[in-house]
Amino acid sequence: FSSLTEVVFSAYKDPDCKKKLLDDKWEGLYDPKDFKLSSENIQKERIAGLGTKAKKIEYQGIQSPVLEITLILDDTIYKGTSPVFPINGITDSLEVEYDIEASLLKLGTIIQEYDGSIHRPPFVKVEYGGKEPFKGYCSKFDIQKEKFDTEGTLRLATVTLQFKGTKSIELALKEANNQSPDITHHYVVKDGDSLAAISYNTYGTTALYMELARANKLNSLRYIEPGTRLILPPLEK
Repeated sequence: FSSLTEVVFSAYKDPDCKKKLLDDKWEGLYDPKDFKLSSENIQKERIAGLGTKAKKIEYQGIQSPVLEITLILDDTIYKGTSPVFPINGITDSLEVEYDIEASLLKLGTIIQEYDGSIHRPPFVKVEYGGKEPFKGYCSKFDIQKEKFDTEGTLRLATVTLQFKGTKSIELALKEANNQSPDITHHYVVKDGDSLAAISYNTYGTTALYMELARANKLNSLRYIEPGTRLILPPLEK
């Protein structure tokens, strides 16, 4: 067991994995080399202007991360012994069989089974190797049954799992704290703020303070009550 790492799957109702859907969870072991965590920046190219081949690169955001894990369910790994209640002061042990079919069924219930209370399969928190938990949904669940004994009992199976990361819109916006002038967002006025300063900090120029005033239907250009919530729409310099 020393070369294997524990992995735990838990089912939740929400994409931030704060509200549990099931009290039960699936726990097992996997080889660390058989997991992959990936993500990428999404960028869009467009022609900078007519008559030119120059391209403007526009950043679109970060693609949701993807986690891939391969689980080897082998009864020779999971099989163990359990102490038996002592008889006449002698404690014996009983060999415990690992039921791979039952383990696969439980895994499917935890990470993939449709739940009528949330009208979808669960969101899943994946804890593995002491790393930051991964939160997402199962997008791939492939089972390859590889070895049976003479009685037809499954002894070895390989499970390939893929999870796509999720995050609630509220949490994503909070973490991004996006100040891009290409995206509508809000600003709460502080004491001493002016429209010209807000325009400069947001758009890189003071020249858009009139547009800001019109967008927010302000009666005064000189004084804005601290605490006022302004809309900062996409504006051209």
